[in-house]
Amino acid sequence: MLRIQNHIHTFRRHKYKSTGNEVFFCTDPKCTFKIDCALALGKATYCNRCHKEFRMDQVSIRQAKPHCRDCDKRRVKDEAGNIRYVNPAEVVSEIAADRVESLAERMKKVTTVEGNEDI
Repeated sequence: MLRIQNHIHTFRRHKYKSTGNEVFFCTDPKCTFKIDCALALGKATYCNRCHKEFRMDQVSIRQAKPHCRDCDKRRVKDEAGNIRYVNPAEVVSEIAADRVESLAERMKKVTTVEGNEDI
């Protein structure tokens, strides 16, 4: 008798050559769960990179090994024209840190008093 396992799945996509249908299956060796790719939208799963739980969205249902937005990487060209892959969250945090530092420097210039002149 087949027992139903109640756990959060780690999905991987498989395409059947004979029919062309695509399904997600759980990579746990004891689990036989399969679901059609379109029906996986909104389902809880573990990220294939960081192993945190996340919900499947429009982007992740198109991936062969679904991963969360925190592990997502984008293709960009640097100043030298070389192609590299970066995490958007890291880039945003670097930009934010630079802006906070420049804001702190500007505020320091405005709030410090130069000399003992009477106003």
